[in-house]
Amino acid sequence: MPSEWTLDTLRKHFTALREADREALRLQAAEYERRLDSLNGEQSRIAATQAAYVSRELWDRNQDDDRTWRSHTDIAMQQLLSKSEFQLYKETTNRALQVKEGEGRGIGVTMAAVLQFFSLLASVAAVIGVVLLAMRHS
Repeated sequence: MPSEWTLDTLRKHFTALREADREALRLQAAEYERRLDSLNGEQSRIAATQAAYVSRELWDRNQDDDRTWRSHTDIAMQQLLSKSEFQLYKETTNRALQVKEGEGRGIGVTMAAVLQFFSLLASVAAVIGVVLLAMRHS
């Protein structure tokens, strides 16, 4: 800065300050525009993601329906099967449900496959038992 200010030097100084402010505002506006452009696509991405989810109420209702169905199925199977066959059925069903729950929590594919194989064997044994029981009562 000059040691002595004159009207001409003050005018040049303030003109330079205004130009610097204008340039700073232009750069700031350009940055805001860039950020807004990146956010414009975000709204549609969020909407698409939300559309893929199930509401909590629907999830809870489906879980309640599933528990009710399982309860009715257990009652029906208990009436059809002997006590030991029903126990085998319940153990097999519980194992299969644990495997399914474990898959959701990240149990390895190999472990899940092994458990499913044994669950399948137990299920086949239970079905054979039901068929034999039905044939015995016929």
